Amino acid sequence: MAAAVRILSGREHSRAELRRKLLQRGYDRETVEQTLTKLRDLAYLDDRRFAEALIRQRVQIKLRGLEDVRQRLMIAGVSREIIDNALEDARDDLDLRSVCREAGKKRLATLNEPDAKKKKAKLIRHLIGRGFEPDTVFGVAAQLLDTEYEEYT
Repeated sequence: MAAAVRILSGREHSRAELRRKLLQRGYDRETVEQTLTKLRDLAYLDDRRFAEALIRQRVQIKLRGLEDVRQRLMIAGVSREIIDNALEDARDDLDLRSVCREAGKKRLATLNEPDAKKKKAKLIRHLIGRGFEPDTVFGVAAQLLDTEYEEYT
């Protein structure tokens, strides 16, 4: 229990992540499962809370889209139901278009491409690679590049 609480003191973990870390440290499977159940009952371990924290961190701080977050949550062993519910809530609560726009502005600041079509293609690939939905990316890319060219002409 002490080892699990120490691990959780650094950041939220999914149940699967914490299980893996405890097993890697040599604790037997039965003890680990009992510890995980007790931590869940004490509300120290909650996959929903973990998902919400990861969404905030990835979207608001790292400027990533929800597809990026979905992949991270799947890797962390969070159930599909919890992932779907958390992402649906995030779609309602977060302004993902603004996050995509900020990520696009950041990329444009370092993108040295004189050809307008190539520049737009690179920006679109970058934003889709960061997990933003294509509809949002295409709109944001057009908006950013039109604005950019109006400022310089």
